Amino acid sequence: MQSLISRSTYSYTMPTTTKVLKSTLANKILDNKIRDLEYKPYVDIGIVEDNVEYLLKDKGVNGAYRKEALASIEKRKGEQIIYNDLAYFKNKGIASKFVLGFMQNDSSLPELAPAWNATPVHDSNQSGKWYQDRLDKWQQNGLNLQKDITISFGPFANSFWHTAYLNNYTELDLANAFSEISNKYQTKSFDFYFAAPYNRINSEYAESTRLLAGALKILLEQDQNYQIRLSIITGNDGLVIPTPENTPYNGSKKQVGSDVYPLYEFTRFLGLNFTLNLVSAYLQPNKNNTINDRWEVPALKTAIEATHKTWKGMLSVFSPENPATQNDQLIYNRMGVTPWIGTRAELPSYKFDATDAVEIRKFALAKGMADMSMFYISRDFPSHFQANDIGNADQNPLDQNIRSGTGYEAFTYSKILSGQKIVAPNEVTDRNQILALSGALDYDRIIRNNQDLDQYTNPSDNWSGGEDSSTDPKEFWKARKNRYFSWDEANPNRLNGTTANHITTKTNAVSSTYFTPYIDNGLWEGNDLHGMINGKQAPDYTQQNVPNFNNKVNNFEALTLSFVQQVKNHNNYLDFSIAGIETGNDGYEYWEQNQLKQKVLDPLVKHKTFDKLRVSYGGLSTGHNPGENAWNVAYNKYYNENEPNMDTAVSILAERFTAFNQNLATLAGYSNPEAARANMPMSLDFDIEGAAQFTLKENRLLAKTLAFMKKNNPKWTFSLTLPVMPDGLTDICKKLVKIFIEEYQKQGLSSDVLPIINIMAMDYGDGIYAQARNHGQTNFDLAKATTISTRRNLKEIINKVYNVNINNKILNRFLGVTPMIGVNDTVEGVFTLEDAKELYNWAHDENLAFISMWSVNDDKGFNNQQPSAKTITSHGLNYLREWDFMRAFNGDWQEWVKQPARNPFKNKITGILS
Repeated sequence: MQSLISRSTYSYTMPTTTKVLKSTLANKILDNKIRDLEYKPYVDIGIVEDNVEYLLKDKGVNGAYRKEALASIEKRKGEQIIYNDLAYFKNKGIASKFVLGFMQNDSSLPELAPAWNATPVHDSNQSGKWYQDRLDKWQQNGLNLQKDITISFGPFANSFWHTAYLNNYTELDLANAFSEISNKYQTKSFDFYFAAPYNRINSEYAESTRLLAGALKILLEQDQNYQIRLSIITGNDGLVIPTPENTPYNGSKKQVGSDVYPLYEFTRFLGLNFTLNLVSAYLQPNKNNTINDRWEVPALKTAIEATHKTWKGMLSVFSPENPATQNDQLIYNRMGVTPWIGTRAELPSYKFDATDAVEIRKFALAKGMADMSMFYISRDFPSHFQANDIGNADQNPLDQNIRSGTGYEAFTYSKILSGQKIVAPNEVTDRNQILALSGALDYDRIIRNNQDLDQYTNPSDNWSGGEDSSTDPKEFWKARKNRYFSWDEANPNRLNGTTANHITTKTNAVSSTYFTPYIDNGLWEGNDLHGMINGKQAPDYTQQNVPNFNNKVNNFEALTLSFVQQVKNHNNYLDFSIAGIETGNDGYEYWEQNQLKQKVLDPLVKHKTFDKLRVSYGGLSTGHNPGENAWNVAYNKYYNENEPNMDTAVSILAERFTAFNQNLATLAGYSNPEAARANMPMSLDFDIEGAAQFTLKENRLLAKTLAFMKKNNPKWTFSLTLPVMPDGLTDICKKLVKIFIEEYQKQGLSSDVLPIINIMAMDYGDGIYAQARNHGQTNFDLAKATTISTRRNLKEIINKVYNVNINNKILNRFLGVTPMIGVNDTVEGVFTLEDAKELYNWAHDENLAFISMWSVNDDKGFNNQQPSAKTITSHGLNYLREWDFMRAFNGDWQEWVKQPARNPFKNKITGILS
């Protein structure tokens, strides 16, 4: 939507109750029809349309070259593969109904503004227009939005209804917002997809769920033609209320767990006037299952039947005057199921194959269910499962959204789940046989080793961000260049005519301003510290021909180990690991010894810097799923809101933080318990972003814990890593910082020992980067402005809590800054080596607490000895050497760091990837 949703001139006040709501819909059934099983798969509007678009995006080439890309594929004896074209699917008879996702809130705006995939609608590259263009094309080719489309809202960050709650919208306001969306997209069919953190029961997420249910009640009262579907991710047990055996549910919220909570509110407000859809994303084998067991369908059947029982119990409480709501057949006829097809990339023991698809459709038909979905239709394509070293993840380089990890021809799952095919075909397992199937994409041949488009990446003299020259570019990546072959194109505002303004003079270093880069040890690449610390003769990939090039990084002192999370599937107790990797099995032990110990801890011990390790919790993953944060788990398990304090939760959480660092010391070789305690790192970082920012009660528990630990042992140091903008902390981050400072003050701690605020100087949004570039500013200028603005925010908060006026010189000791090196996730942001050197100088001049960077793993412009676009193991600046950012931030300014080659690939664009 191009304009913000308007509010009503009057408000509707939701009835308040602690038990049973007397909803006007509770005892009504607006639609008595028995529904036939209808197939309508999930579609993500942002997934690549075809392999032509995939090739263009992979090579960082704009959409003006579609013909050239298709010709390149055909030259390699490939054909166009359609992954995401709803009109094509409809016309081919593959499916006629679709659940189109995901409608969220514009990520660049705090106000209510619906947008596909949270993409800013006002950004410079017109990505919002790109989504509309795609929809328009589908409609022109035969898609009927009114009849064929259900809009899906959710499921993770930037939830539309949660944003409405945060902006104080009433139920009527939100109902009117849905009416506007309905009018714009010509459909009255809505799906609300709930996953963590939005299914929470004891936070503002619960309030926003209640707001949504109330709004939908009003919507249905205004127009009974709306079709509402609630979709919830289910585990093996289904949605279960843990009441004692043979004890019926009594309507109390206290009996309801988080996973069931959205169903609780929807049933209170809507009765049986919506469809309940179960998504099988969280099914897990039990400990007795082997890799070959067929456990998926039995688990899913159990989940459906258990959920049916739960819903029936709720309806008996909330719709007691309508006996129809106790009709088993009618309840099943308001249910749907969405299997996650194929293998799970991160859980290869999950394999929902064609036989499973046949079984679950037969089950749904027998139960009289209404909806049969699938996640996603774009995954209904063959691919081979390519196991990693320990066999616990699929490393096939294909995008996960366009591969099934199974050996069936394209659209096999769709044909089965829609009823077109009733017998499961035989699966092929040999890689070459799979690549011969219809719809299979040979990634190495068609994408990875394709050099045909390299000539179109040659930069122009003027900055264009990779724009094509067409008058009406349609592709959303038209301004999304993600690789740079030359210094000049990456640094447009550091050119003086044709002269490059390199930063060559290094300031005097301040020993108290240290460098502690993040290393993502959940990855298998880019984390071998031996070579970085000790040096090794390295190929000069950039062809700068520096004699005796040795890639050693001098002055290396500190490191930030990321990201520690609660172990998945261990929710009954606190158990931490890097990336939440499951502990206590052979696979974990292999990873622990060969990745964590050998590649990271051993070099630190040998280099005598182990004690300077900073252990970081949280990160982007828990920003999407706050329930995986240690403090969220502790809050939910050990803190009862009826108790007067959090002492138990604080004590247990502090003990587990300490124990994790002690275990790291033991793994590093300090086997004696006393030696482990003496040598363990005493620095912790907490990266709180995304939805995790809004779990204020849980974050207060963390704040209390850090203050408790600091008071009991002053050696502990803590940092809070927070998203910011050039004008400073966001409103929610101001609240977070205030919470931590308040808890320090309550413990009697001095304002001199507060946690460091680590500024995420990255991903501001393409519009901000473009505006800064147009005003002659660099990414260093933005990082500096962000730091100064945050310092001002911090000063105001400290003064308010402690009633002290701290000067800027002291405040600088509470500030760290962490840029994302190279091409950012919002790719108009390009943090170059010149920005890094200038930030090094300014940080030491200002005596900031530390500099960091994201990350060690991608500190090179190459992958597999080839220039690479931006990836998780490449920063996309192809003219730099491996670890040049490490050198710049460490003060190890070799001559090539002072003056990188400006265009090492001049006249060599074609063929450099051979």
